[in-house]
Amino acid sequence: MSHCVFLLGEYDPLPSANGICVKALVDEMVFRGNKVDVICNGEEYRFGYKQDININIHTVLREKKTKNQIDKCIHKFISIASLLSYPIRNTYQVKQCIQLLKKINEINEIDCVIVCQRPFVTTKAGVAFKEIFPDIKLFIYELDSLGNDLFNNIGWRRIFINKCKRMEDHYYSTSNAILHLECNRQLYESESYLKYRGKSFFVDIPLIEEKVYSEQTEFIKELPLDRKEVNMIYSGVLLKEIREPGYIIKLVKHLSEDIHCILTFYSRGSCDDELKKESCENDWIKSMGYVSRNVLDKEMAASDFLISIGNSLAETNNAVPSKIFVYMSTGKPIIHILSGDNDICKKYYENYPNILLIDPRDDLKDNLRLLKRFVGEKRGTRVPFEIVSETLYKNTPQYSVDVIENALHGRSSLRNLR
Repeated sequence: MSHCVFLLGEYDPLPSANGICVKALVDEMVFRGNKVDVICNGEEYRFGYKQDININIHTVLREKKTKNQIDKCIHKFISIASLLSYPIRNTYQVKQCIQLLKKINEINEIDCVIVCQRPFVTTKAGVAFKEIFPDIKLFIYELDSLGNDLFNNIGWRRIFINKCKRMEDHYYSTSNAILHLECNRQLYESESYLKYRGKSFFVDIPLIEEKVYSEQTEFIKELPLDRKEVNMIYSGVLLKEIREPGYIIKLVKHLSEDIHCILTFYSRGSCDDELKKESCENDWIKSMGYVSRNVLDKEMAASDFLISIGNSLAETNNAVPSKIFVYMSTGKPIIHILSGDNDICKKYYENYPNILLIDPRDDLKDNLRLLKRFVGEKRGTRVPFEIVSETLYKNTPQYSVDVIENALHGRSSLRNLR
């Protein structure tokens, strides 16, 4: 049995995409008998926020609470000054993470600290802790790249690219292992990263989970049998410059003229105003905002089709929306709007039997015809989980935990496995 501590941002009760991935790994590691602690963002600094037999959750403040006007002025000044230390903008949070790691280690010696590369304060804290306790292993979980991050390459953040790459070099050099995502293999197997090859392992988004399929099955049993409208839902972040809902709204608007359907968005991001406007003007579209995973699971079960939208990214960026694996775990029919020739989602969806890939560059009438046929043929169907898990085994938490355990115990049989 090993004792591992995960450091990340949002985990409980509204996890980020990284938090959802970590939760899948934590559940699998605990299932295998390992002891796991999680340090994440919260409303207060708290040791033992939630406790169970083999897992404890601890929280750190996102920022110091200000009690009076003077404190608020000082805080505002510090916030402006912190821009100079970008991407580490909250040194107070780094100190909290280190304090919690020390306290956890005093009670039960830590074997390994696993830090999500974003938010960057978690990596900074993990590296600082490693430098204090060099015998404790440090793994960097590269769910989001530091040196090749999308948001570091746009706007004012571009001036910090070289600084981020220097930080990445220091962090990777300090770590014992780096868990890269498969979608970034080409980058991290390039000449620039050759010196880290001996400690680099490749995993994938670990969200093909049998429990998702089983939970959906139970929720579906409770649904009324006489539902007439076709329910479609989208869940996740929407950003105008990367992933926007315009085309699926246009398609469903035409579809609703012949088929009674409802398109619901459970989302957050820069498209909120557009969605609210559409929902006010059309009774077939709803904008519900961002909801907890428990609520979303039930809404997915009640839906007939899951909507997926590809990321519009540069050719060198292969970031994968993690929710596509949650979608496929349900076995439900998925309608995916392609973002172009570089849409990495297509690689994963091509082996999923219940998928409709729509290219907005094709004729609208042709796409509408495809959508109508798909809705007519696939409503109510599900792909057995065994087929999904066999096809996408590298996307199961079992595979990622196998890689982590091999790295932790010095076994190299899974290193760089294709």
